[in-house]
Amino acid sequence: MEQPLGFRQEVVVDKARELEAHWRGKGGRIRSEVLLPINRPPLADAGPDQSVAIGKLVSLDGSASRDPEGAALSHAWPLIDRPAGSAATLTAANSVRPTFTADVPGQYIAELIVSDGPFASAPDTVRITVTDPGLTILYLHADHLGTPRVATNEANVVVWRNLPIS
Repeated sequence: MEQPLGFRQEVVVDKARELEAHWRGKGGRIRSEVLLPINRPPLADAGPDQSVAIGKLVSLDGSASRDPEGAALSHAWPLIDRPAGSAATLTAANSVRPTFTADVPGQYIAELIVSDGPFASAPDTVRITVTDPGLTILYLHADHLGTPRVATNEANVVVWRNLPIS
């Protein structure tokens, strides 16, 4: 694009690293050159979803998070959801690998945001499903009068029968 005083401005973007701006005067001579680093936001990776038994130590892992320019990252992990009655809190919540103890069955959600200083990433979440292996879930099946007649487990195997009196 032509600028006042006969200068032409060119902007070249090297997508990997930097922005170059050139101002050329008449005759094609470069009058000024500025190299400005481009800094893109980092990418958070909270790791895969997990399933654990109640009472176990849960380890989160944000080590797959990265910065496009290779800058060092800071990590911030809040627990954004947990089951009612849970007192779980993250230990070392500002580290790459925080932990917490799964104290109540249900679903926990942890969020990770990483920062390279000037920019923060979009959040990434990981879901942790906590089960109680000592808990058995049964499904009651009633007859047409509403009387429970059969109980089945999660595999649909009959574990109890209430036979009518004959």
